[in-house]
Amino acid sequence: HLLAMEQAVTEAKLDGGIRICLHAQPNVEHPHKAKCIMSMVERRIMLEAIRHVIEVIPYKTESDLLLLLETLEYDVRILGRDYINGHTGHPLPFTGDGVGKELFIASRYAGVSATNYRARLRAEGEI
Repeated sequence: HLLAMEQAVTEAKLDGGIRICLHAQPNVEHPHKAKCIMSMVERRIMLEAIRHVIEVIPYKTESDLLLLLETLEYDVRILGRDYINGHTGHPLPFTGDGVGKELFIASRYAGVSATNYRARLRAEGEI
């Protein structure tokens, strides 16, 4: 996520900084997602420490996120490559896809992901 933010700031010229909408428990509405290892407070502290982040806005449900997307002032929405159909190259459906803001798709960096990090920890017997 850090590399995606850096890429977005650089390529989309987001000099004013980034507002992050932070999902409290993504696995509740998306059972295929892993439960967060860190608490909401820990994740928020980490995000607030990133130089490009100007605000972290927590939310509980996808409906909350949609309301935020419809009411917050922002120019560009940043999503990862996991929101792109690998066969067609077109965006997959996502919360707020009809809001009409510019979309920036950040590249995934090979080997750099929470999923890969968890897998390495499991392989090493750390979790």
